Amino acid sequence: MAEISLHEVLKEGGFEASLITTFNAYLPFYEEIVLSRLRAAGCRHNVVLMDAAQCHVAYANDETRPKYAGMEYTLVPMRSRGAFHPKIFLLVGRRKAAIFVGSHNLTLSGFGYNRELSTRFEFKPGTDNIGNDIARQAWRAIEAWLAAQGDVLPEPLREAVRAVSNFGAWLRAQAAPPGEVAFLAQTPASPGIWGQLQPRLPERVKRIIVVGPFFDSDLALLSQFRQTWPRAPILVGVDPETAVLPDRSDAKKKFDFRNAAKLGKRGGYLHAKCVFFDTGGGKDVLVVGSANPSAPAWLGTGRFGNDEAVVVRYDRAASESAEQLGLPKIADLRALDTSDWEALAEARAAANIDPGKRDAPLVVANSVDDGLAMEIAALKSHRPRSATVFDSVGDILLDRAVPVVKGQSLLINVSGEARRLASMIVLRCSDDFELRALVHQTQAVQELMRSGKQAQLRASLAGLSSGTGDLVKVIAAVEKVIFDEPEIENSPRRHSQGKGPAGKGDEEQTKPESLAGSIQEQRKRRAHRRLLETGDLAYLLDVLIRRLGVGLERDLPGRDDKGRSEEELAGTDDADDHSQEREELDDTDIAKLCRGKARRLVGRMVKQMEQAARRADKGPTVLIQLVAVLAIVRELRLVERMPRWASIRESLVNRDDEESLLNEVLTNLFGRGFQLYEAIKAVLGDERFDELARLKGLLIWLAWDCEIQLDERFDIREEPEDVRQRLVNKAALLEFAQMLKGDAVAQEEAANSILQTVKGGAAAAASRWIVGYFGWADKLSRIAMPTAPQKAKQNAAIAVGDLAVLTTEKSPKLRVVSSVTGQQVSLIDFGDVDGEIEFLRDRVIAIAR
Repeated sequence: MAEISLHEVLKEGGFEASLITTFNAYLPFYEEIVLSRLRAAGCRHNVVLMDAAQCHVAYANDETRPKYAGMEYTLVPMRSRGAFHPKIFLLVGRRKAAIFVGSHNLTLSGFGYNRELSTRFEFKPGTDNIGNDIARQAWRAIEAWLAAQGDVLPEPLREAVRAVSNFGAWLRAQAAPPGEVAFLAQTPASPGIWGQLQPRLPERVKRIIVVGPFFDSDLALLSQFRQTWPRAPILVGVDPETAVLPDRSDAKKKFDFRNAAKLGKRGGYLHAKCVFFDTGGGKDVLVVGSANPSAPAWLGTGRFGNDEAVVVRYDRAASESAEQLGLPKIADLRALDTSDWEALAEARAAANIDPGKRDAPLVVANSVDDGLAMEIAALKSHRPRSATVFDSVGDILLDRAVPVVKGQSLLINVSGEARRLASMIVLRCSDDFELRALVHQTQAVQELMRSGKQAQLRASLAGLSSGTGDLVKVIAAVEKVIFDEPEIENSPRRHSQGKGPAGKGDEEQTKPESLAGSIQEQRKRRAHRRLLETGDLAYLLDVLIRRLGVGLERDLPGRDDKGRSEEELAGTDDADDHSQEREELDDTDIAKLCRGKARRLVGRMVKQMEQAARRADKGPTVLIQLVAVLAIVRELRLVERMPRWASIRESLVNRDDEESLLNEVLTNLFGRGFQLYEAIKAVLGDERFDELARLKGLLIWLAWDCEIQLDERFDIREEPEDVRQRLVNKAALLEFAQMLKGDAVAQEEAANSILQTVKGGAAAAASRWIVGYFGWADKLSRIAMPTAPQKAKQNAAIAVGDLAVLTTEKSPKLRVVSSVTGQQVSLIDFGDVDGEIEFLRDRVIAIAR
């Protein structure tokens, strides 16, 4: 089979995230070679899952200790009932992906010098390529291994692992049933590999060929094979210089051991692991991956065994692959002689010197507001009495600190620059035991969890808020995020919440004014869940609505204004020329272009609402898109206040377009024939979502910005056109008031938006508008509405401008009375062509004014 070159796979780019699982790793090799190539390929978010005890060994030695773990990438120490042993390399993009499953550890030897055996799948997501299903099955295994960690991992670390799927939502889709090629994993929640494989194994085999470097002392797996197929020869290929194989006289009679020192096209440590069930016909089975031919690797249970990953080929795919690997030729190799068994004894003795202590897993400290926090559950029975904090080069930042218990965490009080630079902690325990902890810099990693598009968005929006950005490009970028492949599910996903608090960095003070905000604000609104938690649109809402993510990241050397590194710039269209801008335009022309882009944005939103109103499936996508559109329109109004634009008195959004958007919202969301808002709310089963609260607030802001006033002058002495407009205005404000229902988040969103965008000299009037409107809305919320259809009282007074309900409605809704003529009463309705609906007087009850 062909040699696998990581460089060849990565050089074309197209990937945005990577995840590697490994037992052992030489982390300086990963940081200096692999990570740099991943970044050059576009991978911003990179995760390594490594056996926790092996992590501890790496951190105990200056030569093997990583410098950038928890800062430039995520390192996750994985505990296991045996060993965390899978070897998976997953590369994820929206339109391109690859996965490797094999025997290779994340070491220089594993990637270059050993004789390893790995299976590579390169594929386009969403196609029928088998790679899609292999990657999805592998992702399910990764989720299972992560879940098995219990309380020992802080939530930000779990979030960093889960975030890999944000770069390819296709990973979360259901995999097809296993076919000719399948992925199998041994996890604490699954049967062993043998238990999963056995139902699909042939009843009769011609022979079994085994290759591997490590065997258990009882040769339990080989014995299982012998028990299942008593007459089948079992050929075992080993390299006597390196294999760990027990010297048992009974085993030499049961199994046929062959010298495989020269197996393969080149030399090097024979670290490959495979088992070939050769039927001599069309029912062959080939297993290749991380699993050694041993009991812990194949015969795992809930309390015993390693975590493993293999690829299984069946039938013709198995026989062809075995032939290409040269496995049948093992039968032609010579049997082990006396000198080979002597060499095996020496290899076995060397292997018994184990530098890794299984009872000393690496702990994780998470950077939080007031220091570095570790889960107490991760410490087992050890009780640290002092801690020394180191930076990435090994210099001491804080010595002999006394940890304190805070809830379920152990906290080391570290502040300012020392907390930001912290990389490793050495904990000295009361039983003289020494633990080590890696420091996970939450905010640094969170920035890496953003996609390339999100990095560009962040840079563009930061420029927008500071008045230096290209407004036209910003609106175009935002439009693309809002309307292109939003990937929003009808039902919100819920993740388990961890106990560790999320931290925030000192750089928070450097946020641009219009995009700055408080994470405290986010915390006090947790009663409102999110409909959309991941993806580019979710990030856009974070920036525009929740005021997060801009100005939080630390400065990364060598990054351009779009968040790209020097490696990421290589080969891009604008790598050599950043000045390919449109010819110089004055600000008046720019404002005109901006208004055109804003009109296009509004127009697309209107079409989205019209299509959503007609669809039978009432998913929340359209409402989330509307929130984003309203937020960018509001942001443009805020930019208009800056001296650059205020001085030329140019608007960046046409009032006509705002009014058009408002009218379409009233029609499609609340009109009697559509009522899209109520339909979506019914699908969601709840209204307490953050996006819906923000929508309410932004719609109230839009009404204010369109100069909608609550004016009760409906006298016949007034001009009919003025009276009609006041009635429509009141009806619009009534719709928003009825959806408000005392929602504090929505009220604050509306008030803040109004006060931030009000122009000079009008602040007092804006404040009066806010107080008056919320007072009126609060009064309406206390009205006792009819609970069932009832009959109107004869000759009951009804006047133009009254708030009334229909007697025939099961769920009465307030409407504005637009006219009363004899026995006919008309009510404002935005869904009707004429803007009102007419009823007999006895079907209408006036409730309030």
